[in-house]
Amino acid sequence: MQLLMVLLLALIALALIPGLIWVFAAGAIAYGAVIAIGAIFTFILMAGCLLWPSVKSWKSKRNTAAKIKEANRIFREKEEIKIAAHGVSSATADIDDSGTDGVRKSCRKCQMEMFASSSRCPSCGHKVIPQEP
Repeated sequence: MQLLMVLLLALIALALIPGLIWVFAAGAIAYGAVIAIGAIFTFILMAGCLLWPSVKSWKSKRNTAAKIKEANRIFREKEEIKIAAHGVSSATADIDDSGTDGVRKSCRKCQMEMFASSSRCPSCGHKVIPQEP
């Protein structure tokens, strides 16, 4: 009943004042603009919430890779210093600071050889589980 009354009042207003249709059109356009802006804002917010975990993991992987590269660089520098101190060329030197006299093992992930005492692979950063001899 109330809807019918509103429709009749709107019909009377349109019949009596033809200039009012432009006011209704402007109101509809403004309402549509508000709805569109709200939808865009909601879409951006939802996309940000969905993409944030992947961006966070990407940044974490990038930081981890940089830390591994830095640790490898420092290790190579120390190894070069040891080789230079012993007066042995790097082609024939196989220096192991762990005291296992050159015992090596392979990484299960990338198959790179490393010292038996290493806890992480210098190539891929995979954590190596110690094996019983």
